[in-house]
Order: sequence, then structure tokens, then C-alpha cells
Amino acid sequence: QDDSACRAEDCLSSDAGALLQMKVQDDVAAHLVSQSKDNHVEDNAYHRPSACPAANSQPWCNPHLPLERRVQMLLREIRPNELAPQIQNDLFGGTPAIERIGLPAYNYIKENDHGLISSSQSPSPTMFPQVILTAGSFNTSLFTAIGELSASQARYFFEVGYTQSWDNQHGYLQGLLLQNNINIFRDPRWGRGQETPGEDPFLNAMYVAAWIKGVQALKGPGGVPLAGMSCKHFDAYSFEGGPTELNRTSGLRHFIPGYSTLSRHNQNAIVDQQDMSDTYLPAFESCIVSGAKGSMCSYNQINGVPSCGHKALETNLIRDKWGFDGVIVTDCDSIADMYYPQQWKATPQETVRAALEAGTDISCGPNFTMVHTTGDMDGLLRTAVGRALRVRFQLGEFDPPVLGAALPMLPSGLALAREAAQQSMVLLKNEAQTLPVRAGLSIALLGPLRNATVDMLGDYVADPVEGGVLISPLQGLLDAGVDVIAPPGGPEVCSDSYTKMRKPDADVVVIVGGLYGDDKRVQDPDLRPAESPICQNNCLEAEGCDRYNISWPYGQEQLIDQAADWDIPVVLVIISGGPLDLSKYKSHKGISAILWVGYPGQMGGAALADILLGVVSPTGRLTQTFYSGDFVRATSITDMRMRQGVAAGGQVFYNGYVPYPGRTYRFVNASYVVYPFGFGLSYDTWRYRKGSCRCCKVNGCEVSFRVSSAGTGTAAAISFLLFLRPPSTSVAGAPLKELKAFTRVQGPSNEVSLSVAPQAFQLADGSGAFHREMGEWTLEIGEPAELAYTVVVGSNAWSCQ
Repeated sequence: QDDSACRAEDCLSSDAGALLQMKVQDDVAAHLVSQSKDNHVEDNAYHRPSACPAANSQPWCNPHLPLERRVQMLLREIRPNELAPQIQNDLFGGTPAIERIGLPAYNYIKENDHGLISSSQSPSPTMFPQVILTAGSFNTSLFTAIGELSASQARYFFEVGYTQSWDNQHGYLQGLLLQNNINIFRDPRWGRGQETPGEDPFLNAMYVAAWIKGVQALKGPGGVPLAGMSCKHFDAYSFEGGPTELNRTSGLRHFIPGYSTLSRHNQNAIVDQQDMSDTYLPAFESCIVSGAKGSMCSYNQINGVPSCGHKALETNLIRDKWGFDGVIVTDCDSIADMYYPQQWKATPQETVRAALEAGTDISCGPNFTMVHTTGDMDGLLRTAVGRALRVRFQLGEFDPPVLGAALPMLPSGLALAREAAQQSMVLLKNEAQTLPVRAGLSIALLGPLRNATVDMLGDYVADPVEGGVLISPLQGLLDAGVDVIAPPGGPEVCSDSYTKMRKPDADVVVIVGGLYGDDKRVQDPDLRPAESPICQNNCLEAEGCDRYNISWPYGQEQLIDQAADWDIPVVLVIISGGPLDLSKYKSHKGISAILWVGYPGQMGGAALADILLGVVSPTGRLTQTFYSGDFVRATSITDMRMRQGVAAGGQVFYNGYVPYPGRTYRFVNASYVVYPFGFGLSYDTWRYRKGSCRCCKVNGCEVSFRVSSAGTGTAAAISFLLFLRPPSTSVAGAPLKELKAFTRVQGPSNEVSLSVAPQAFQLADGSGAFHREMGEWTLEIGEPAELAYTVVVGSNAWSCQ
């Protein structure tokens, strides 16, 4: 090495933890029994004080009585003046206790997208890969396993507690209703797309069903669910805008002069019935019918009606039609937003009444709802409080402790976090088998995120994370024994200038770039467009901050372009939630490989090293479309339409009047696509051989095929995706194709079977009603298609060949 390079060890950040030595198990479920005994508290003095020390402590403490009777017994003891505080959930303090009847305080807003959010506590929860990455494994067993492990940790913190670092006092988790974002990743600029499973309604529906299975596993005390799952944000939410500022005294939100006066707090999402039925509703229907305990209504309006005041959705649809019996909570300050800035009702009191009448139960926010209730709302308040209490009963809060029962253990999630990242990273390009990097070759590690630790996590995270372990890309390669050169200098994530670097003396160049997924310096997300430089510089994607395009930050693009001319194999590693424009690099001969790793969690650097070095083969697939930069110039982020059409309102874009290109792989004009949904390469070459295909009107279709691999042998498993293309004579606005089944199987050779329900051959019409579409469908396996079958759907007879 010459003097342009430093010792890689010297470039490590101070908080990069040593890589834990562990054997990654093949069976994901095996991780659930891995216990962190050092964190186990044996002293019963640390057990949470019970709301019901014995069955006779209060009438409602008898677990043998019917659930509804117990709820009503407790509800009757709450006085009229105590009802309103029970529906006002301060984000930080929850709802207050009623000490005279032994009702504990409770917080219905606990975030758990990819691990439980916590701050300054020990022990700490695991931070798994962000959802947009984990979903790319297309492995429902993995979704369930992470859900169960994170809920097990939540149950531990609820029952046993933790130590608060700022005062060394013992504390407990205040609630067990865990919130998860299942919205559609509609627009690539959306800052919170990283929190979602992706752009496809079927995938999001399958993800949430599997997640609920884990979170609500009947493994809590006495066989109750570990925790309750709540799905957010219902519905049609995928825009931040702003900035806005909340006045905590009045509970009202104001726009900041000089910036946009449109935000999530006052957006009216115009959604036609066809898009509502086949895009925006399916994941939430799956959530409800899978037994979720909660649902969170969103800030925005839908066709002129606020989500949290939308009786047709909250009562008629999810309660009456889908059978929901849980609690509906608001996003924070949503009811205040209904009054101002949405100005939906004339007075605060009318606004609160409308929300309660619509079916909303718990209002997150400082005080607006509580202070604007009136005496004639007593019946509405009792209904709302009763629904909230029912969920707490279902989660065992009012069951007396089981005599002789052991305290819950705190499971470690580090091995599972590493495996989740391994299964989900997506290889987009691999020319001349550049990856995996062969043993003995030296690597020059460049890029602003080569030493990322907390920036590997994305948003909604714990601080600290489990064990303080944060494995950066550099740390992961060093722990694997690789000869790493880490030249000094280079651009920062947001650099708007660039100083050329010297060509490194290495066999392979790995550039780790991308975006920030959070800004800890600006804690209030709604202020980020005004106060966060990285938001303003278009290199942050997070709550409160959308990007205005999907271009690479200038300094990073210059580094990539320079490295591409070095005549050394260049591997581009992308840390991001949403896509960056890869149209230039997809075919660039100087870029040998591209690997998208999402926000891979606290074990992300270790998993990345495993992929780069061929310890495992990449098997992830994209759950979002990677568009070209032209796409965002042809679409408005606030246009909710999914299907192709004309530019809304005759909008003029960069090249004049242009057709509306549609959104997501289901509808978008293919000329805007760089890498499609479902795409992902492997180090192995997979061979497909057709098997049987049987279809009938009653059972739908079952297709089987044989796969075998030849290559590195590192692909322990692979996912298979099944798409349906509807007949050319289909209803207007029919999707180009849709995901209808997927599975993950063990390699290197296997017989694969996939089933498609009869409902998969239905399409939504302009009114939102579904009808079976007769004619010739095409059933495809893979993206791009490796196998194709023709399915003829008739009024009685079906065939497949």
C-alpha cells in the first residue's frame, strides 16, 4: 500500500462492535429458542406489579368469566369524568392510570416495524433489517419468526422490564399494541416506503398475515398472545410534504411560512374505487381477517373524508364486513388535523364527535380530543374505552399471575437478524462473475457508507440496539479476514462537490453508497423539510421527508463514475429504502456488479460480507420497481392513481404534455423501468423443468415444476414467484400482471408446487367490484419468466397447458 491508503482498522468508528461468532442456522425457527441468559432476571421483585394480583382482587380479575362480562364490569367502574382521559393517548405518556380501581396507565402506540423502538435502556431490543428488505426474502416463515421474536422481547420488557440509563431506575414497557406500517409503496420518493413490505398488495397482504402469526403467537403468560398487532396507516397514505409544526398547548398544527402548505396532515388523497379495491385495501383486509388487535387511521383525507372520521371505512367496512373487534387508534394529532388544517367540521367538539361516531377509539396526541369532549358524548366514549379495554384483557393484562410460572426469558435476535439480511439482499448485476470475491483478492472499500453503523438501521429504531452490536460493512469484511484497503477521503452522503480520488492498488473496488434513512438531529419529523440539511439536500428518506427525485447525490455519482474508469472490477453496494436511478449503471461496462442491501439492520455488515465473499448466495428479490429518473418527472407524488392515463389536470412536465405512466410493476409503462419488481440474481444457475398444471373452477390452479442449481453451491434456498397476466380482452384498467403466489424452497434440487386460488382470476372493475375474467390467462414463474403456462378460464371448464 502507498501513502494514499490507511490501515482499515484505523477507519473504524468507535461504536462498531466486534462481530459475534455464531453459526447461522438453516432453520429460521431455531433462532426463537436462542436465549440470552445474561439478560434473564431471576428475582421476582422485578416482575411487573399485576393489575390483578389474584382472581378475587376485583370482579373483573376472574379469568374464568366471559371476556365481555369482564370488560363491562371494569367499564362500569369508570366515572364519566374519567372517560375522556382514557381515549387521549399521549405519544410519550400513554393514557393515565385510574388508581382508585387499579387500572394501570397504558400506551397504545408502540412501534415495532423491524424491532421494538426504545431509548436509553438496558437490555435493548434487536434491530432487524428494515421491512422493505426483509420482504425481499419472500419467506413467510422468516416474517413470522421475526414477528415472534420481536414480540417476545416486547413481552419481556412489559413483564420484567429494563433499566433506564439516565437515572438507573427500573422501568416497564407501557403497552403491547405493536404498530406496523403496511401501506403500499406507491411512489419511489416517499420517505417511509422503507417501512413497508413494498409496492404489491398481494405481497403486503401475505407479509402482514405471517407477521401477525408471529406477534400474536399464543406464548404469553397463561397462553395469551405475546403482543397485539396493529396495522397502519389506514388508508391511502404515502406522502409526507410539509413542513408543519405542532403547538402542544392547543394541539393544533401550523404550516411554516415559506414552505409547502400541503402535507400528510391535510392531503386529500383522491382514490378511485378500482384502485381502492385492488391496491389500497387488500393488505388491510388481510390484517383484519388475520386477527389483528388494532388498526391505525391515517392523517390524510380519502376523497374528502378524513380517515379518522371515515365511518364507511372504520365501521361499515372493517368492523361490520371484515369482522374487526379490536381498537382503532389515530396517528398522532389526526383528530386535531381534522379540525385544523383540514377544517372538516366547524368546531373542535363537532370534530371529536365525528371521529368517535366513525369508529375511532384512541386519539394519539397531547390533549385536543380530551379537552373537546362534551357530556353528551358519554355513550360514544364508553364504547371507545370498552373496545380499548377488550384488547388489554385479550393480552392478559387483567389475568392473575400463574402460580409457579417462570418469568419470561429475553431471546437474542442477533443470529436471526443476520440471516434475515442474508436472505433478503438483492443482486441486480454481476458481470463476469465478479461476485463472490475470490479468496486472496484485496478489496478497496470506498463510499460514504462504508463505515455505516446506525445508518444501516433505517428509521424507527432502538438506541442502543441489542448488545450495542452494530456491524458496519468495513467491520464485517475485517472480521472475515479480508485484506481491506480503506483510502481516506471521498464524498459524504450529501456532498455537492467532489475531489477526485487516487486509483487504489486493489483487485476489487467496493463502493458503499446510498441514502440516510433517519435524521436523529431533527427529532420532530414534521420539521425536517425546514430544519434538516440532509432532507433539504435530497439524501434523506424518512418520516416527514420525501425526496424530490431519485437521482444520486452529486458527490457519490462522481465517485462511481470515476471508479468506473479505473479498469478495476467495481461493485456498487446501495444502502437505501427507496430506489436510486440505476439506468446509467445497469449497462455501464465499468460497473461490474450492483447489490442493493436496503437498511440491513444491526448485523448488516456481517451479512454483507457473507454475500460479497460467497459464504451464502444472494437470494433476495425486489419488492419495489427501480425506476429511471424520468419517472418522477412524469408523475406528481400526490397523484394517487395506479393505472396509466393522462397527466392530471393537463399538467406540463419536463417534455411538455405526457401520458401518465402508471405506477408499480402492475401498471407502469415499461420504458420507465430499470429493474422490475421480483427481480434478483443468484450466484447459482437455476434450471427449470415443467411439471404438471391442473386447474378447475372450484380449486383454482396448482402448478408444479422441478428446479436444480449448478454453480457455487452456496444457495441454500431460493424464492419462486408466480404471476398471472390477464386476457387481452379484460376489463378496462386491468393490470399488466400480478403476483398471486410465492414460496421459498431449499436447494440445490427440488420439486416446487404453487397453488393459485380461484379468486386470483378476478379483476376489479371501475366500481371496485371484482368479477371473474373469462378467457386466456398466462401463468408465469419468475421475473423474468422462466416458465409459462396458458390457463383458459371458462364459465364451467378450466384448462391449463
